[in-house]
Amino acid sequence: MTLGHLKEKGSDSIIKPNEYFDWYQTILHLKLLKDLASNIKIREIEQVESMERELKLIDAFLKDVEAIEEPDARLRFWEEEMAGIAQEAEAFIGPYKQNVRVEEKGFCNRLKNLKADSKVVKKISKIRKKIQKFTERRIEYGIEHVEAFNSTTHKIYQKRPPSQYSEESDIIGFEDHEYEITERLLTVDEPHRCIILVVGMEGSGKTNLAKSIYDKNKVHFCTHAWVPISGKCSAVEILQDIRKEVIGSDQEPKGKRSLKEEFKQMLQNFFREKRYLIVLDDIPMAGVWDDLKDTFPDESNGSRIVITTRDMDIASHSDSRIFQYKLHLRNFEIPTRRLITLWVAEGFLRLGRGDKSPEHFAERYLMELIDRNLVQVTEKKPNGKVRTCCLPGALRKLLSKAREDKISKGQEKTASKSSSSIQWNRWIVDQHNYTDASNTSYNHIHGDNIDTATLQASYEKSLSFMSFDYREGSQPGEEIGNFLYRCISYRCFLLLRVLDLERVFRPHLPKVLRKLTLLRYLGLRWTYLESLPSSISNLLKLQTLDVKHTYISTLPPSIWKMQHLRHLYLSESYRSRFEPRPSGASLTDLQTLWGAFVDEKSPVNDGLDTLINLRKLGVACRCMSNQKDVMSLKLQAVANWIQKLEHLQSLRLKSHDENNQPWDLHIKPLSGHTNLSSVYFLGRLETPSIISEFPENLIELTLSASALTEDPLQKLGKLPKLRTLRLFSKSYVGKNMCCPQNSFPQLRVLKLWKLEELEDWIVEEGALSRLRDLEIRSCASLHKLPDGLQHVKTLQELKISNMQREFTERTKDSNSEDWFKIEHVRYVRTEP
Repeated sequence: MTLGHLKEKGSDSIIKPNEYFDWYQTILHLKLLKDLASNIKIREIEQVESMERELKLIDAFLKDVEAIEEPDARLRFWEEEMAGIAQEAEAFIGPYKQNVRVEEKGFCNRLKNLKADSKVVKKISKIRKKIQKFTERRIEYGIEHVEAFNSTTHKIYQKRPPSQYSEESDIIGFEDHEYEITERLLTVDEPHRCIILVVGMEGSGKTNLAKSIYDKNKVHFCTHAWVPISGKCSAVEILQDIRKEVIGSDQEPKGKRSLKEEFKQMLQNFFREKRYLIVLDDIPMAGVWDDLKDTFPDESNGSRIVITTRDMDIASHSDSRIFQYKLHLRNFEIPTRRLITLWVAEGFLRLGRGDKSPEHFAERYLMELIDRNLVQVTEKKPNGKVRTCCLPGALRKLLSKAREDKISKGQEKTASKSSSSIQWNRWIVDQHNYTDASNTSYNHIHGDNIDTATLQASYEKSLSFMSFDYREGSQPGEEIGNFLYRCISYRCFLLLRVLDLERVFRPHLPKVLRKLTLLRYLGLRWTYLESLPSSISNLLKLQTLDVKHTYISTLPPSIWKMQHLRHLYLSESYRSRFEPRPSGASLTDLQTLWGAFVDEKSPVNDGLDTLINLRKLGVACRCMSNQKDVMSLKLQAVANWIQKLEHLQSLRLKSHDENNQPWDLHIKPLSGHTNLSSVYFLGRLETPSIISEFPENLIELTLSASALTEDPLQKLGKLPKLRTLRLFSKSYVGKNMCCPQNSFPQLRVLKLWKLEELEDWIVEEGALSRLRDLEIRSCASLHKLPDGLQHVKTLQELKISNMQREFTERTKDSNSEDWFKIEHVRYVRTEP
């Protein structure tokens, strides 16, 4: 019987080894709590009642421990040693029990006759040191990591299928935070008192998150309290509230010291020797915490303090172990890709020392705004970087109120006659569905106001124009086109740096666009344009050209002359092909080339391969004729080009034949690309051993149609930072897979799609130790869940789709042989 196969008597549930040790940790707390009984007086009955609740829980744990059978040698040794220590403690508790009156009114009442005995206190203190020392030596017995476990929740999971779990109490959008904070609360690997900060703007959900975590986990603590602080800055007032919650008494202290110091002393005495959980909700500022922090003693017993706040500075005001979690809302999102390139284009950034590029500075600046809670993250990429963000709700309200106040005071009307009107209209935002029809810009764009004087007054010195007109049909494109034509024709917009029309359906780009010679950003993503106007050849200062998700298939030769171009997003599906590079032209500043198309006629040698400063590269290669030998040479040229890209961070490479079927993919070793964190390969790997030569910093990997015949998990499992792995259609064509012991130490997401030959999959104990999401789709030959999946206790969601009926049914039937593998999984979703 191994560590992973301890079973409860009379049930099919699996008890983790970690549970076994945690229960013994709880037993030890029983002995320590009984130590406190020697000092309890009758007038402190409230404290005794609190202890009684904890003792009842510990008694329940004792029964669970007795149910464990067949432990291995290490477990038996551990059990014997801990049992010996427990018996030593019990030897001093026994004499006191003999003096207790036998009553039927509960354990609290039976404690009333206990008397303090300093010798016993000293003896049990000595025993506590033994317990602590022996606990710290658990690594010597091969137990490297111990996590706390909620056995009550575990039993509930046994009684109903995962697909029926209630989601009413879930904190939507903060699942990762909830999981990580809970793990931090309950781990016994950190015995010292910890402070957990939940930081967020007003309305971000920090209180709801903290309350959910508190309600679910308070049962693990000897003493616990939820203390609302909002609006209170007086330490005395807050200490009074804490006392009421944890002690339950309204009696005022009568010592000679100040009221604050008396309250602190009272609480310090109460918390001493206890494992406590205290939540201080909505502490307004760091100074308040400064007045409170020495109230909570560090007894090295796993006590925790959770603070919700809007003040980031609290972290710097604590000398304890502190962990921060920031919460963010998901409204009015903007991709950081778009935000950063817009900032760079508008030219407001001044590089600091150590900044490698304007983009690097912009990213650093964005992170500073996020740290100050002025910008909120709404989604992250697998590599940990920010994908989308937004303004906090409270800040939006503040800005909206400021604007309303300005309007109510008539400032906007008078501003049109002053120089400030030009300043106000430097940034023009067209929000068709959210703009007052009386607004001047609205009438210029969508109405009938074509007055030349107001056009020039409003837009002569404008720097940026962005449209969010997402209406269907031709009208938005026509209105935008007419507006641009009028403005440019009357010498407006000539200073324009940004023209962002993302998602405006087929905007009409007038020929006069060529006059915008200072333009740095032209955003046409999702516009479905079919071609670029010839006038674009005049826009030689462009830094960003975004035509992703359009029907544009040919780039003008002048693209090579845009020597300031830094980011070029093309439409992969419509074969955005480069023309040959003119002599002397070069795009040495280009950092992003995404969606480029390569066929037999594409200029790779002495063309694309001159782009050597790329950080992001996405290329789709396709053989368009029967000239496969020629195309093979192009693929090799692409491989040589990639080999030279020392700054590469993200790589997406696809290869198709003339029938649009996956074809050969030539790749050279990438181990030297130390900045590379994301890789997507579609095509048959000509050199399968390449998967053992990925860089160690790789975080995200997708393989599709790779036709690997050897189990890829054996090699990929050694990548120390890999967080997301997707094995798509025919990436592996073998029958067996195995996740070796301790492999994939950081993997969070694993997706297996259309591995049609796969029959058997094994997960060895210790593998996938942080896996959160697992998806199995269209693996026709796989008839059961992997053996060993029961050890992956971190698994939160299992998604199964288009699998054999037998496979799906086994995940729903609590009597099936697969059930015990997933009874701990919170969500199991099945789709036809």
